[in-house]
Amino acid sequence: MTAFAVTLPTAFLTFAVAQTAMGERQNAALGDPGALRATVGLAVYLNLVCLISAGVAMMLRGTVPALGILVPLFFIVSDILANLPGVGTFARYLPGVAGAQILRAVPDGRFDVGPWDGLGVLLLWTAAALCGGLVTLCRRDA
Repeated sequence: MTAFAVTLPTAFLTFAVAQTAMGERQNAALGDPGALRATVGLAVYLNLVCLISAGVAMMLRGTVPALGILVPLFFIVSDILANLPGVGTFARYLPGVAGAQILRAVPDGRFDVGPWDGLGVLLLWTAAALCGGLVTLCRRDA
């Protein structure tokens, strides 16, 4: 809850700064289609990624191994796999690719996962990571 209280105003501040930096030709308003959803979606996305990280860290008993898995998964592997033919159908359901759809004001035509579907997929990954972390924690450290 604390992270959301920080990320939500930060998302709106970032939106305002970005719109100012882009100038009048590329400027968007929060009332434009998808802009408000994408701005609030940024805070939701970041918090769900934090929860996934916490679940994986509980399973692996440390933040370093969790970062060793999650950083490549979110920033390297999922983007590469999403662009490979044949594998892309699977990769669109990875947490980084599916969850990032909520951040787009204009849907990405390469994926059939929309913003709300992508958020649902990210919620499932979050639930799986937290359940896995809880089960591991209860079995190993109880």
